[in-house]
Amino acid sequence: MATVQPVSLADYNLWIGVPNVSENLLKSFDPSYTGNVHIFVIKTPVIFDRFYPVFSANLKAVLERASTSFSGIPEMTMNYQDQVHGFADKKVPHATYSDFNFDQGTIRCLEFKGLPVYNMINTWLENLSDPISKIQDYRGRASELTGGYSLANHTCSFIVVTADPTHTMIQGRAHYITSAMPVSITNDHFNWNSGEIAIVEGYDIAFKGVLRVGPIVDAKAQSLLTARKALINYYNDKTPAL
Repeated sequence: MATVQPVSLADYNLWIGVPNVSENLLKSFDPSYTGNVHIFVIKTPVIFDRFYPVFSANLKAVLERASTSFSGIPEMTMNYQDQVHGFADKKVPHATYSDFNFDQGTIRCLEFKGLPVYNMINTWLENLSDPISKIQDYRGRASELTGGYSLANHTCSFIVVTADPTHTMIQGRAHYITSAMPVSITNDHFNWNSGEIAIVEGYDIAFKGVLRVGPIVDAKAQSLLTARKALINYYNDKTPAL
């Protein structure tokens, strides 16, 4: 009587409902995840650096470490023009040009004691244009800066990128938003009801700006991600035990 040899399951992927692929192909089915978004502030406004140094530090801290969501990256669309041949319903579509129109992006940020986020954005807006006189002169100090009132002096720039779950490499494209300026800041912290005490919620900060993508942006984002990974990776198997 022949002896039945036991079957090793090490060489098989017995998953119900998924392809029975080999081990070396299984990694091709790894999913991509959202939620691993990084924001890197590349440039802070010159008016902050010159007149409000604490706001320069706050802007990096708020956008990079105290932000909880980001929205506004547009979809890329292709426009077409039909070539009609014969009957009106016999058409051949031809690609004409693509669109990647960026209007504004919104970053939701936490707020803290003393309302530093509110004060920063409110001061930024008042420097862009005085709400009473409508004058644009950085509260009377435009002449103190090279270039005076200019985009270079009152805008910031930052990169938004999605990383893999290990935060080792970027996924998709990195998006560089430059010449960015805030749109508004709410006064919701003044809203209250008698007998109620609540924590001030975060602010949705909308930015206008110019969106750039490309290999150079991707490379810059990857280098920043690598540096951040080294900084935040507090647990490492090679770290000696205490």
